[in-house]
Amino acid sequence: MDKRRILIADDNAGDLSVLEKVLEQAGYEVITARDGRDAFRLAVENRPDLIILDVFMPKMAGGLVRLSLKEEAETSEIPVIFLSCLFSEQEIAGQDIMFGDCLRLGKPCERDKLLKAIEKALGAAAGLAGRGKT
Repeated sequence: MDKRRILIADDNAGDLSVLEKVLEQAGYEVITARDGRDAFRLAVENRPDLIILDVFMPKMAGGLVRLSLKEEAETSEIPVIFLSCLFSEQEIAGQDIMFGDCLRLGKPCERDKLLKAIEKALGAAAGLAGRGKT
């Protein structure tokens, strides 16, 4: 089975490096972006299995990246997890217009909690794909 591909977008180089290392050690293929515009472009070009977005990034905020991806047929079904140190998980939960039903995690996030959230998002996406369209 091919490795699952995850796109991580975060403007903090340290956070991006840690996340990349954690996910690669967990067996994922990782693509990284340092701003929202690159995240959108890389998602369209690579169609990852999952996207992890910081909320506030240069050139395009994470919420706008998600909304833009939902408008594209090729990327509309890719699950997104928001990961941000700027909000608590409870504060992020109140902003459903930008974040929809995406999983939301606060930073710092424990490794095991992050990996469980990823598996949950990937499992939910596989379940939706398995049902097919009528």
